[in-house]
Amino acid sequence: MNYFDYSQAIRNKIAASPQILEKTREAFEDRFEPFTAGGTVNLYFLGRLESGLYVALRTWRKEMLEGKLPFEKRKKNLEIYCRNAEDLSDKGENVPCFCVGVIYKNSVGIFTEDLTAGETKVVTHYPDNDYGFVNDKKIWIDIDYLFNSKHLGAPLSYFAENHIIQL
Repeated sequence: MNYFDYSQAIRNKIAASPQILEKTREAFEDRFEPFTAGGTVNLYFLGRLESGLYVALRTWRKEMLEGKLPFEKRKKNLEIYCRNAEDLSDKGENVPCFCVGVIYKNSVGIFTEDLTAGETKVVTHYPDNDYGFVNDKKIWIDIDYLFNSKHLGAPLSYFAENHIIQL
């Protein structure tokens, strides 16, 4: 199964998980703290699907420029993250194993794999690198529009209306 199709299969599982959807609303409403923050994003633990897959939410930090951009631009920039993950996956590189667009009111984010697996794995990431290490395995993490913006003009796929989760 290719990256996009796998992501959509996970989308259906997330959509059927009321606990993860409620935690997502709480994250967008700043009702709990992110487990980590990068230069432009916050990452939130959301829980685990019945399949055992751990889910995280990646959102733009509201106080940073990326978080203040118009809604469509914030959405497009996260689309680029998902497309870059797909491209790297197609090349055999390690990336978070899924990417699903999510919209809540005027907020936008992506559901992605919680690489710490509920804090059972160590993620080592240095701010100057686009990749990190999970238990010594290299994995691409910071792959947003600053990493590669070749998909900037492409039509939405991960954030197409019938492919997102709208809360």
